[in-house]
Amino acid sequence: LACIAVSPMLVGVGRIDMARNFYGSYFVSDATSATGKTVRRLYHGSIVEGMQTMTPMPLAAANAYFSAPLTELFRRYNYRDIGMLGLGAGIALCFNDGDRKFTVYEINPLMRDLARKHFTYLSSCGEPRWRMGDARKMMEDDEPSQYDFMILDAFSSGSIPSHLITREAIALYISRLRENGMMVWNINSVYYELAPALAAMAHEQGWRAWKHFDEVGDFANDLTPHHW
Repeated sequence: LACIAVSPMLVGVGRIDMARNFYGSYFVSDATSATGKTVRRLYHGSIVEGMQTMTPMPLAAANAYFSAPLTELFRRYNYRDIGMLGLGAGIALCFNDGDRKFTVYEINPLMRDLARKHFTYLSSCGEPRWRMGDARKMMEDDEPSQYDFMILDAFSSGSIPSHLITREAIALYISRLRENGMMVWNINSVYYELAPALAAMAHEQGWRAWKHFDEVGDFANDLTPHHW
């Protein structure tokens, strides 16, 4: 999950942790929402990489933050094996219904450390199978046709790791999906309009592509605008 800047519906922003490594600067902050809840957010630069309602108790439910289409896709289809490029705070892991298996490709160990330290998704919803390193290189070593569904959310702080969105990369992802598999991309970006390029490359592979833009969000219920 990613959005830009701080919601005007949140007040009293307070940083509770800060860290920096090769991949950038990060901080975790708590703020009070319009409904009086404490909402914790993980920032990479100016981009929100994840959030969690912490009061009256930590809420570990993915559908509290992901509106359509992700929630609807998990509700409608019986995905069992899910590959995720990018962890964020780990919100999507809470789509686990007990039988689903998640594999997370994450290049930045600090992201995993902050998610474990300040959010409860990993402890409440289950640790995934970890593939720590560059997602494309890790996936090249993986067996083909092992995922039903892939969530690609690896764009950091508004920058684009371009090697993850080339024709060759998309062909690789498709090879790791089973028949009738599906990919969902978080295409929020400060600088780039990604939808036309991704749609064109999907069509080159014989796939169909759709986009879902939610420009409004529902900040009172901790739902942020998003582009998929």
